[in-house]
Amino acid sequence: MGICHKFVNNVATKRRQFLAATVVAMTFPIPCRALGVNDNLNLGVVGVSGRGAGNLKGVSGESIVALCDMSAGNLASAPLQYPKAKAYSDFRKML
Repeated sequence: MGICHKFVNNVATKRRQFLAATVVAMTFPIPCRALGVNDNLNLGVVGVSGRGAGNLKGVSGESIVALCDMSAGNLASAPLQYPKAKAYSDFRKML
């Protein structure tokens, strides 16, 4: 009975330690977003017409560094909007 009593006390102690640590952790503020070295992401986009054009508009605040499309016509007009982006016709070369 002495061994069982020690085990129960050990579990209770761990539970108390866990609860105490949880209460302490809850007092720390939780950041809304992680802060990194760069505020902007460097993105490469595959497909620049249709849904891809809509996706590009959705990430317009980020840095677009690469564009990829199999259609030469679609790819020819995209660099006008993103002059710093490199153009690729094969996504494997872009990666």
